[in-house]
Amino acid sequence: MAVQGIDNWEYARWLTVIGRSMRLNPPALGSGEAAAAKAFVAYEYGKRPWLRDRLFGNSQQLQGLVTADNSQAPGKNVEVVGRDVLRVPVQDMDEKARIDVLIAATGSRRYGGGAAFGGAIGADVDQTP
Repeated sequence: MAVQGIDNWEYARWLTVIGRSMRLNPPALGSGEAAAAKAFVAYEYGKRPWLRDRLFGNSQQLQGLVTADNSQAPGKNVEVVGRDVLRVPVQDMDEKARIDVLIAATGSRRYGGGAAFGGAIGADVDQTP
């Protein structure tokens, strides 16, 4: 059941852009952004079982091959979840809260922003999640 009162397309877009940004411009190892992304992917691994093969395939850590993924893997997995949220809406308030935590931890990445990208593009967009 989808959560009423949220813009599902906006959440899907933000997750996809955050994931792409983290894949192309990875956060520092051990940073809050990296920890939030890993925690989000671990939650979605259990919440969206139909994505397990994709998430598992993108993460050598989930496969048990290494003790820590390369810095691009969490971003790729966040992007996979974002694309799936477009097809299967946010399911409950707990999932919405997890997405909100990731958005808060990553700051302006949801707009494709950051120093490497020339600032917060889309800063004129309504910024309330």
